[in-house]
Amino acid sequence: MTAFRRGFTTSEVVIRITLVLAVLGALLVPFGPPVKAQDDIPAGKGKEAFVRVCSACHGLDEVTALRMAKPGWETMVNDMIARGATGTDEEFSQTIDYLGKYFGVQVNVNKGTIDEIQSGLALPRKDAEAIVKTRQRKGPFKDLADLIKVPGIDAARIEEQKANLVF
Repeated sequence: MTAFRRGFTTSEVVIRITLVLAVLGALLVPFGPPVKAQDDIPAGKGKEAFVRVCSACHGLDEVTALRMAKPGWETMVNDMIARGATGTDEEFSQTIDYLGKYFGVQVNVNKGTIDEIQSGLALPRKDAEAIVKTRQRKGPFKDLADLIKVPGIDAARIEEQKANLVF
């Protein structure tokens, strides 16, 4: 059976349409959704390394849409190195630290278990236990200022994770 007047078979027409759509799709990729600008991500140590290392292959919005604890980011960056990402050991280390700090797992300190708080915020177990015990004794935390008052915790470590805290 032929399609159109030129004598193409139906399968030839399908192949030609598929090729045309593939070419159009490739041409339209640059006009896709806007990529997150450098100014849209938090300032901090490692931001420049992150932008340089990751944006060579990915849109920043692709990367920052993910949320992982630091060990997850470390695995991801090591995988990207194995696939050919370029940078120095220091840049990769700064990138992992930056992503873990600003794009880690969001943890609800008013609902999270000891294990969720410990792993999600990369805290020592004693700090996670103190947070849960204080919450059980005094009720939910209202904000960061309330949370860092928990006796015996490393307030500086909690401050570092503020982008990942949910109340």
